[in-house]
Parts: sequence; structure tokens; C-alpha cells
Amino acid sequence: GGMSMQQMMQQLQQMSGQQQKLNQQIQQMLNDVQGNRLSTDMQQRLRQMAAQQDALRRQLKELSRNRELGEKALGDLKKVAEEMEETIRDLQRGRVDRPMVQRQQRILTRLLNATKSIQKRGKEEKREGKSADDIMRESPSELPPQEQAEQLRRALLRALESGYAPDYENLIKRYFELLQEQQTPASGE
Repeated sequence: GGMSMQQMMQQLQQMSGQQQKLNQQIQQMLNDVQGNRLSTDMQQRLRQMAAQQDALRRQLKELSRNRELGEKALGDLKKVAEEMEETIRDLQRGRVDRPMVQRQQRILTRLLNATKSIQKRGKEEKREGKSADDIMRESPSELPPQEQAEQLRRALLRALESGYAPDYENLIKRYFELLQEQQTPASGE
């Protein structure tokens, strides 16, 4: 028997967690190496990381045999497996660099997206109709513009204090700027 959507989702979430830990180890290794020669200990750590990535890749292959996944999720998982293979080769050769760290981030993002897409499919299958009067509610009144701006400012500060990489910080700032622009009514409205 195949896995249920719920089981697949849980397995992908668990794999995403393991992938995230592995990505942190790789990032740490990149920081430790900083252009120096790899010590025997570091080479050993790289081999262990390669083995961890390979275990995740095998788990993914097993999961992608499930026909319930849907084309998009299967396509995503196939790409993830290919990128994992690339990482495994790099780690076995003792290569840790910026592009690898970026690839690892893509792997994690794709795993998380696959989880979301399975979750969405599961919800679509369970969806049932409700009559409109069941869900009619009074909408909360809109916040005054200065309060909205204050909330945005606080959210931006919180996001930036979380300690993201500079390119992410720039994305976050740009996102908040765009939100700010949308809130400021254009002249003539």
C-alpha cells in the first residue's frame, strides 16, 4: 500500500528539517575553511555530510515513487534529487563554496514547496461546500493609516533583527517599501 498524503507531508517536513540542519553544517564548514586547506577532521566531516545528503536523496527517491504526488511535486522532487547528487559529488571531492550553499538553499526551498503542494492537494480532496450564511461575518474595521504604518515599521525591524543575509535583508526592505507605497494613497484618490 502507498502512503497517505498526511504521511508524505510529514516525511517531507521531517526531511526539510534534516536538510536545514545539513545546510547549516555546510555553511559552518564554509566559514571554517575560508580558503585554508582541509584538515583530516574537516575531510571526515565532509564525508559524513555527503552520507547525510545521500540518505536524504535515497529517501526522496523512495517518496517520489508514490503516484499520489502529482506531476508538479514529482517534477520538483526530481530536480531536488539531481541537485542533491551534485552536492554529494562536491562534498566527496572536498569542495565547499558559495554556489553550493546557494544550491542547498534551493534544495530546502523546493522541499518546502513540495510539502505545500501536497498539503494543498490534500485540502482540495477534502474540500466540501458550506452555505454562505454559515460563514458570514462582520469584517474588522480597517486600521487608521498611521497605525498601519507603525505596524509595518515594527514588522520590518523584527524581520531585520532576525539576522538574515544581506541580500535577503535588501529583499525584505524592498518588500516593506512596496507595501508602504501601496498604503500611501496616490494623489487624486
